[in-house]
Amino acid sequence: MRHHRGRSVALFGSVARGDDTPESDIDFLVEFEPGSSLFDLMDLQEALGQLLGVPVDVVSVGGLKDRDDHIRREAVPI
Repeated sequence: MRHHRGRSVALFGSVARGDDTPESDIDFLVEFEPGSSLFDLMDLQEALGQLLGVPVDVVSVGGLKDRDDHIRREAVPI
């Protein structure tokens, strides 16, 4: 995580709620270090997908302003 400039990480979405299916992706909410770029997010998403062997989505804290409150409420820190 730190290699990709991530400070903290949480799960959200179907995996966090416990209603995931075999077709579900894994959604990660990541707080990145100041000065991080979209490339850091994309690199982390690719690395997690390869490590876990399933599709993943990585969202930065504040990255989805219209859904940020909802995501933070259901986020489970890991």
